[in-house]
Amino acid sequence: MNVPDDTEASLLRTLCLATATERRALLAQQDDPAETLTALIQRTAELSAQDPDRAIPAAELCVDLADDLDRPDLKSSSRRALARAFAYASRYDDSLQAARSAIGIADHAGDGMESGRARLTAMHALTELGRLDDAIASGNDARERFERLGEPTFAARADINLGFVHQRRDDPVRALACLDRAAECIRHDPLLYGHLQNHRGVALLDLNRFTDADAAYADAYDAFEQGHADLPAAIALSNRADLAARQGQLQRSLHWFESARARLERLNAPGHLARLLAEQADMQRLLGMPERAIAHYRQAIGQLDELGLILEATRARAGCGLAQVRIGALGEAETSLAAATRGFEELHNVRERGRIDLTRAELASVRGRMDEARRLLHTALSALHDSPSDVARGRLLSAHLARVAGRLDEAHADTTVALGIARELDLAPLLADALHQRGMIASAQGDLDGARSSLREALQEIERLRGALHSERFRSAFAAHQSSIYDDFLDVLLDSGRAEDCLEAFAVSQHAKNRALLERAPGRAQRMGTGHGPAEHQALRTQYDEARGVLNGLFVRLTDFDRARPDDAVLATWRRDVRAAEARLADLEDRLAASDEAWRVLGHPMSMESVQRTLSEGTAHIEYVLTEHQLITFVITATQHRTIVQLCARSAWQERADAVQFDMQRAIAAYGTPRLDRLTRGMTSTMQEFWDLLLEPIADLINTVEHISIAPHGPLFGLPFAAMERDGLALIDRVAITVVPSASIAAGVHHADATVIDGAPLLIGVANELAPGIRREVMTVRDVLASHHPIVLQDDAADVRSVTHAMQRSSHIHCACHGRYDADDPQGSGLQLADRWMTVRDLAELDLNADT
Repeated sequence: MNVPDDTEASLLRTLCLATATERRALLAQQDDPAETLTALIQRTAELSAQDPDRAIPAAELCVDLADDLDRPDLKSSSRRALARAFAYASRYDDSLQAARSAIGIADHAGDGMESGRARLTAMHALTELGRLDDAIASGNDARERFERLGEPTFAARADINLGFVHQRRDDPVRALACLDRAAECIRHDPLLYGHLQNHRGVALLDLNRFTDADAAYADAYDAFEQGHADLPAAIALSNRADLAARQGQLQRSLHWFESARARLERLNAPGHLARLLAEQADMQRLLGMPERAIAHYRQAIGQLDELGLILEATRARAGCGLAQVRIGALGEAETSLAAATRGFEELHNVRERGRIDLTRAELASVRGRMDEARRLLHTALSALHDSPSDVARGRLLSAHLARVAGRLDEAHADTTVALGIARELDLAPLLADALHQRGMIASAQGDLDGARSSLREALQEIERLRGALHSERFRSAFAAHQSSIYDDFLDVLLDSGRAEDCLEAFAVSQHAKNRALLERAPGRAQRMGTGHGPAEHQALRTQYDEARGVLNGLFVRLTDFDRARPDDAVLATWRRDVRAAEARLADLEDRLAASDEAWRVLGHPMSMESVQRTLSEGTAHIEYVLTEHQLITFVITATQHRTIVQLCARSAWQERADAVQFDMQRAIAAYGTPRLDRLTRGMTSTMQEFWDLLLEPIADLINTVEHISIAPHGPLFGLPFAAMERDGLALIDRVAITVVPSASIAAGVHHADATVIDGAPLLIGVANELAPGIRREVMTVRDVLASHHPIVLQDDAADVRSVTHAMQRSSHIHCACHGRYDADDPQGSGLQLADRWMTVRDLAELDLNADT
């Protein structure tokens, strides 16, 4: 008799609640106990992928019932179902033990089919336990058995498993061959087809075929959804999330990660959930969100430790240490990295331990413990001698240690070795590091021409990254022993005191700022009469985003190479694909520059002379640039320019910016209370201090012009320039000011070809209990502009829809409302209107023609 699905489920529930005697009696009451038990075993195996916690006790009772019936085929298949349930619950040792028992019973009974199926089940546990050779042997044995028995579908199952194991052995070509061979045989089976597509996605990713990989993951997810397999569907979602993150597609990545996480939490699959958290943390660290990464690492580490997944927990500790380095939590980083070292020692993973020792050596050097740094470096290089990229990285650290100790010849020799390796591998990040080090050695030797030449070449290598995740590494201190290449190049240029070097320093600062803006800002079609309409521009922008995603993915693959050294053929393919992606991006940037005003301005930074030509009499531009140890102020008018250099640490300005933001929030919260006067006096003192530091050096200029555009840098963006004061008079009361991201944007906006419409001014005001003065401000501005008949949208009338409509037909726009800045997602920053936040994304979609 065939037991219906609903009867199977009901019978399983009844059996699970019954005693052993009652179970035997219930089974004996069936018309055909053996056939009924066969159906129950199949049902239990299917349940493993949906709810492993329920599947394990169900499989255990099937084993007991099969033993009672004393049928070898049922004894073997029930143990195979138990092995499957254990594997999905991440209990791999238990899974392997059950699978081996199933194999032994089937072999003894001469049941080749059941023996082959049990061998397939064993592959899962063997692979997760790192016994890849054994897993491949088991899969090949199973495949041969199925072919002899004339079972092509089961032979395809073996190929799927073999493809996965070959992938784990870093052999994507062989993996893809196995998977493609299996595809046609199992297309009718959604669950099996889903697993195949998931494995194909991984192999395609390793072959740098990102679009094909995403399509494979999407097919896998659809197949699992069709088969109602929630756990594999969650894994497919996590794979799509990982791939999106690699390509810099932050929002898509976070959406899929959270969707996968919610499914895994519902399924109570702790092993998979812990791995997902660690993967999400890895991607957040690479995407420049170290604080979020650290939180997820810590959560993952606790779960991985509890599950006994030592390798994954150790890798998570290493990643957490790197994220802690990124935020400057060096003491915590040392603790995390030391724990990772111990973990890799227990696993006898010499290479991974060597790589962590190398990072710890860098960390020791930045904390001034040079003897410890040299000791760790020696240990690391002993373990990494067969990994050229790691050898180069170690030699660069050795060069840094020698340079700091004044042994410049030794530093030059180490750098030369590292540079040779980097050129041979053609790795842009490594080349940039090596050229940076060579430039700093030349500077220490007094060879400023050599220093400038090397640092220029280093910047060219950074330009190759064009928006890849690794490019952020060079704009702020990342490697513990290095400052930004941009910082050092600016310092070297300005140390010379030559006029031409000051001009180049300004150009370098503009290039750094504008490239960062281009990579963060969403595109928007500009109607410039070039023949490129909005639709064509949008197509170009889509192509650019896709091409940049490919380059992102290629450079993130460097982190994969860190864990397993690829063979020469894989590296050669990777280098070829990188060069092709770079050429593609360069072509698309040139085409975008012809169709988009923002791209034209940002893609070709203006020289100081060009900025001067945009300034009229009575106007000036002030450009601030913060390096690690200096504040540089470029002062530009229509007839002259000068450069002011002050010694000041970037970290000190960050502390000042954080403090003033805190004080402003306190003052807002104290509105209407006696504390407000005291807090206001404190803020006044702070504004006077900022005047002395930032504006006093240009006080003579402030008194002679009518308008100043100011381009802050880094933490200076958090300072209220308009409120800085001297002698009771704020800057905004002395001169009209405009705060812009860079001189190129100030000049580009001033001379934009966009048609300025002759519309009325728009006044927007959204007050609340913390800022009731906003209503008075809007009314004051309305009275000043009364002759221009301003449009006023205030409080409930200032919803996003109304504001959006009014903005696009206004000559000037005045906003009086709360704002926010999201450092993790700058495009999510915005203005608080009546109904919701109006984000940078919203604003970027508008065709604004307002003059100010």
